[in-house]
Amino acid sequence: MIETLLGSKNAERVLMYIFAREDGYAREIAGFHGTDLKSIQLQLDKFEKSGVLASRSVGRTRPYVFNLHYPF
Repeated sequence: MIETLLGSKNAERVLMYIFAREDGYAREIAGFHGTDLKSIQLQLDKFEKSGVLASRSVGRTRPYVFNLHYPF
């Protein structure tokens, strides 16, 4: 769907998952899509560094949400 715009299937998976559920963490997203955990972690890190997503630590878990301060 938006894979062409984002550049990878996992980037699309991450954004669609968080859009549908409002938050998510790497293992949960990878398990839902049946994909590699490391590639999902890399996408989450990329989106956080670019400001699209924000995260916080909850114990050993790091849930991600859309950054409300991101202009788009």
